[in-house]
Amino acid sequence: MLTRMTLLAIVGAVLLVTGFQNPMVYIFDVIGIVFGGIIAYYAIRTTSFEWRKDAWFYRPNPWIGLFLLVLFVGRIVYRVYQDYALFSATASANGKVVNQAQLATYSHDPLTAIILFTLITYYVVYYTFLIRKERHLGIEKKEVNN
Repeated sequence: MLTRMTLLAIVGAVLLVTGFQNPMVYIFDVIGIVFGGIIAYYAIRTTSFEWRKDAWFYRPNPWIGLFLLVLFVGRIVYRVYQDYALFSATASANGKVVNQAQLATYSHDPLTAIILFTLITYYVVYYTFLIRKERHLGIEKKEVNN
């Protein structure tokens, strides 16, 4: 869990650093960070912990996981559809690019940035919570046993 959290934080930091060429991207990054924080807060409030077989187990809210999965997969499906439509129109024009402006702005998609930073923020905040809670519950369990 710590490795995943670290990798996501590094990816998020790299994406933030590369946005200096177009500062307007930071607005969408911040929107994604705020959404991710809100979703993580709600997930933290609805996560339950229980002691079974000499170990702590947690149960996250399944609706939040489903929502994030649908958000991510839906965005990928939409982008694949967009790619297909764009490049099939390009191929029908005998290999010439029909809409140069559309291809130029292809990499600056605000909705993708929002969704990406929502996922990164959610997982970093939620994993941080789980790690801290696990340490707290471990200390609490040791105190009860002594």
